[in-house]
Amino acid sequence: MEREKGVVESRLDPAAPDQFFSMDGWFVWGGTVCREKERYYLFASAWKKEYSFSGWVKYSTIVQGVGDKPEGPFRFLREVTELKTQDWSREMVHNPTALKIGDTYYLYYIGTNGKASKWNAGQTEEAEIYRYNQKIGVAVGKTLEKPLTVSVHNPVFAPVQGGWDCTYVTNPSVVRGPDGILMVYKSLMKDRSAMKLGIAGAKSPEGPFVRLKKEPILDENVEDPFIWHQDGKYCMIVKDMRGTLAGRPDEAVIYTSGDGIRWEEPPVYAYGTQIMWKTGSISYTNVERPQMYLENGKPVCLYNAVGNVPEHTFHVARRFQKAAVWAQTGSSR
Repeated sequence: MEREKGVVESRLDPAAPDQFFSMDGWFVWGGTVCREKERYYLFASAWKKEYSFSGWVKYSTIVQGVGDKPEGPFRFLREVTELKTQDWSREMVHNPTALKIGDTYYLYYIGTNGKASKWNAGQTEEAEIYRYNQKIGVAVGKTLEKPLTVSVHNPVFAPVQGGWDCTYVTNPSVVRGPDGILMVYKSLMKDRSAMKLGIAGAKSPEGPFVRLKKEPILDENVEDPFIWHQDGKYCMIVKDMRGTLAGRPDEAVIYTSGDGIRWEEPPVYAYGTQIMWKTGSISYTNVERPQMYLENGKPVCLYNAVGNVPEHTFHVARRFQKAAVWAQTGSSR
């Protein structure tokens, strides 16, 4: 029996053959889009294939592209080298997520370096030395046509010793809601048992960000959150690592919340690992890193990191058929 489509994928138009962004000889992993005037600017993680897929933790950078429509196609503009001008992020930047607040653009990202620190003490593998130095920063600008300015407050969010999230912080997703700025982030549990999500808030987009809950906001092993505010509620898509929510590992579910701290259970099945192209459906091993472009608070495009890891990955854009309403009803499966 064919599985019923999720609440997100059932609202998506098939993707045209040019609704993707890739770079020859590079892995491209996820993308986030902001509009300025009549142009749409893409920011995505990328690293050379010669370093292997797992090499992102040391070698990833962030690149910028531009297109005439939110779904693309996008053409390469530049590497966003200004993100590596601060010592904490001088070797690797990853996980971009961009939004416009007022008349200012904010690009959040994670960064790291290979220096010995209190965070990576005891780690012996090179990848883990870099991983345990991961923190979250932001770059700011009035225009996306010029390089951004990295915040003097960076990193704006870091692990906290003694907390559940004392390992490293990553996967930031930021929204301006009625109660201020909220950031959902991922961290590895102190006992290394699972990846979970935390919530932090700030009065300013540049922080300081303060943890709003001392424990994870969900009990499940999830990652890749994308949060937004719509129709009086916060909504959040996450990737289900083990399949306990979506029914299969690595598929996605959607949660809703009144305050961004307490999330309604159960979540609703959002989408799987198939992409419907205008030429037909293709199954991939990876459909991850969800991001959305919204206009007037309504989703217009869904973006994902797609591919068959570790061979090839790229950024895909799919347009919503109409304004989506995310009712918290029904089963997650």
